[in-house]
Amino acid sequence: MPPLTIPEDKQDEWHKLQEQHAQQRKHLQNTVGQLAVLEREKARNGLTNTELDKLPAETVMYKQVGKMFVQTPGAQVKSEISAETKTYETRMSELVTKRSAYETAIKDTEGQLQAIVDKAVAAGGAE
Repeated sequence: MPPLTIPEDKQDEWHKLQEQHAQQRKHLQNTVGQLAVLEREKARNGLTNTELDKLPAETVMYKQVGKMFVQTPGAQVKSEISAETKTYETRMSELVTKRSAYETAIKDTEGQLQAIVDKAVAAGGAE
């Protein structure tokens, strides 16, 4: 099959759409990466909470603050981990929404690119 030639009047649009598609894919990959990090952190917090629940209530706990460790009540440590987990869940739902939007935008851009290719083929752009 001979190479496809995009008509002159569509080449600017073609290049613009290709750049847009690349940017959308980059944003999607970034969003998916952020989601993966948050999922790992959420799982880690879940495991930590499970282990803390096994300990007696009077267990002395320490929380890292910078380079030092400060004695902290167990209930406070658990509540901070739970609050952090809720923050992760909120951020994850935002990222899932962004991911869906990027996936939709990518499909739309791919459709536009395909339409240009189809017009070029129909116009006899293959030489």
